[in-house]
Amino acid sequence: MSLETFFPAPRVVHGVTIQPVRMRQLPAFARAIQPIWGLLMAEAWWQIATDHYDEAVTAVLAATDGASAEAIGELYPDQFFDLCKAVFEVNLDFFGRRLLPMVREAMGAARQNGGLSSQPSSAAGLTSPGSES
Repeated sequence: MSLETFFPAPRVVHGVTIQPVRMRQLPAFARAIQPIWGLLMAEAWWQIATDHYDEAVTAVLAATDGASAEAIGELYPDQFFDLCKAVFEVNLDFFGRRLLPMVREAMGAARQNGGLSSQPSSAAGLTSPGSES
């Protein structure tokens, strides 16, 4: 793993600084992306922007400091797509490279110590938001 994985550099897109979500941002971010998870994976930016604008803005606001809904609303569609894409890329990369391996390691250690059964249902809460669809 690279140093960037553990200490990601801020990414600035259209004047908005993007970093992986912090714990204080996580509940709102997770709630906002839940209904659009499949669209994110499909990179259906147009559908996200037109059918799920409020959720996308909520996710962007939850994952950034200093952005406002008004400023995001003034972006052109291509700028909005760029911003949304950057927020989701930064966070998916962070979760995939940093958190998921930690969770898997902890689960493996717990199984070895008899703390978890080998049943898949014991890890159901640790799957991606879109896996429940």
